[in-house]
Amino acid sequence: MCPGKTSYLAAAFAICMALAGCAERYDITLADFEGDDFGDWKVTGECFGSRPAHGPLGDQGEVKGFEGKGFLNTYHGGNRAEGIMTSPEFVIERDFLNFLIGGGDTGETSFELLIDGKIVCSVTGRDEETLRWQV
Repeated sequence: MCPGKTSYLAAAFAICMALAGCAERYDITLADFEGDDFGDWKVTGECFGSRPAHGPLGDQGEVKGFEGKGFLNTYHGGNRAEGIMTSPEFVIERDFLNFLIGGGDTGETSFELLIDGKIVCSVTGRDEETLRWQV
């Protein structure tokens, strides 16, 4: 989600299922946002724009820490923009998920993992434009 006053920073999710203590098991990438659009992800509102960002928007500070060339940026429309992005359903095949996140730290801008329609994990950024790995 990215409502209102906390949507001024970038958010990105290079969502990967991580290794589960087994050297021959590779990461499984669920989304990398390297394409020209958001693929099968459902987007509502205006804060994400129409495609992945490749850098800061407008008067936004430099966005750091993303991998590749594309990422989700919630600054489309500035601080007042709102929206929600929802992934297609997926099966969790490892013990944990890794993802990059930046942005606000109030809970209004967050990554949420839902299982059977219930939030089981909610993570925010550190109120900065630097994307950091979360597990």
